[in-house]
Amino acid sequence: MENRRKFYTGGLWASDTMKQRYEKICWALDAYNNGFLDEDELKFIIKNGFVSKIYISDEVMKNYKSSDFGAQGALYKEILSGNNAVLGTNVFDICKAVESRGKAYNTKGIIIEHVVPAKVYLGDVKGKYAHKMFTFEYFKKVFDAVSICLVSKKQDASLNRFKSTMPLGYEDFIRYPFARYDNKLGGVKIDVHGPWTMKNGRLI
Repeated sequence: MENRRKFYTGGLWASDTMKQRYEKICWALDAYNNGFLDEDELKFIIKNGFVSKIYISDEVMKNYKSSDFGAQGALYKEILSGNNAVLGTNVFDICKAVESRGKAYNTKGIIIEHVVPAKVYLGDVKGKYAHKMFTFEYFKKVFDAVSICLVSKKQDASLNRFKSTMPLGYEDFIRYPFARYDNKLGGVKIDVHGPWTMKNGRLI
């Protein structure tokens, strides 16, 4: 939760422009390459800095209502409506309702899932940076591809076969970010709702 909030809701990076976020991620990658950060520290600092959007799965939408999210109920409705802005907004506070599960929340059974596994996009970014190919334009492509999704425990378990990989033949996560959620691309069938809606394996 802590590193997610640093990026999204009033934390150190919440009001950053895309360029500023890119520069800070480059700073962390440079520190890692020079031995000042280890693998876990780098992951903690930059993992959620690439997440641009949040989605809600069909099962979560079916089984939970906005009041289950307490004070974050309006955000739940906002995400479902597709009105999902990025950078400097509080839309990611929905994660607080899922992770806290206090008296105000009835979100037991919801999992926050990275649509593209962190190991996949961080491995790609580290390689690109090491070869001086991690440009601002490339950062924007990664940023646009990486999102999180609220899924059910059952859906999360089905995605575990792709816990740290993309389906064979669809390793290009920028082109096929939802391959793990698409049974037609070798993944599992999960429809999502959010900035774009995916139904029957297609973003619409």
